[in-house]
Amino acid sequence: MLAMSRILCCCWLLTISAGCALHRSHAPALSPPFPEASLTPASAQPAEQGIATSRELAARPRPEPAVPRALTVEGSNPALAASLLRLQASASAEAHVRVGEQYRDAGIPDTAHLHFEAAARLSPGNADAHEGVARIWRDWGMPGAGLGAAHRAVFHAPSSASAHNTLGTILLALGRATEARSRFERVLALDPGAPYALNNVCYAYVMEGQGAKAIDYCREALRREPGFVGARHNLALAYASAGDIEAARRELLSAADPGAVQYNLGILALTLGHFEEAEAAFRNVLRIRPGDQRATDRAREAGRRAATGTGEGHGDGRW
Repeated sequence: MLAMSRILCCCWLLTISAGCALHRSHAPALSPPFPEASLTPASAQPAEQGIATSRELAARPRPEPAVPRALTVEGSNPALAASLLRLQASASAEAHVRVGEQYRDAGIPDTAHLHFEAAARLSPGNADAHEGVARIWRDWGMPGAGLGAAHRAVFHAPSSASAHNTLGTILLALGRATEARSRFERVLALDPGAPYALNNVCYAYVMEGQGAKAIDYCREALRREPGFVGARHNLALAYASAGDIEAARRELLSAADPGAVQYNLGILALTLGHFEEAEAAFRNVLRIRPGDQRATDRAREAGRRAATGTGEGHGDGRW
């Protein structure tokens, strides 16, 4: 189980569909992978603990924006400037939500968060405002702080696929994969056949350790959207979780990004205890992406294990 945990946490393009932009049925944005420093999955967080910590997290200062704020962003973004003018003319919840969405899309989440909160204060029943707050906290890496807002979004918009999907991604980030899967299945009921929802059910099953069940969902996502890279990688993980390493390797090799292919093959080899093959794969990444720190660290780790024969894999044959 620990070996599979390492596959799940370290693959470069392990992805869920974070959900559509507000007001859209689907146009998923892929979330980033789990933190590379972690070699084990996020521990499951009991429901009561997640709720209890939400207020504490929400009270903390918001993180600095990942993208430095340009002083002229309002002037260089005509759509945002027009929305700000409408907000000045009528400071409605809907106007705040629209401005929040545009600041978020411009990479200024702190200001987006302020507008979503303002919308929620003006109109407590505005599901888009609550969902916007939840997604900002999730993307800041503090999903517990957004859990309450995500639940409020679903409460006020029970037929919104987007709201259920956002709640599912937050539950998954808190280590509550089974609860997350139930939300993603609800998304499928509301948006039948949506590739992003199929991919998320697949992902949740993988995180539950049920790779065999995950496979069909990722296959269906790819049937409906053949170019869905996230679903392709999650299908590889599903095969690996189900014990079919050759099928996992085949899926990883089909990716368009050669650096990602080699990195993920390296992780798979490292997990299986094939340290020399892992080191070679990570060295290939460095030829494609010189200076990549993650690949450098992994190559060193694999080389050390190859030299000492240490590690938790079996290393009992080539692949």
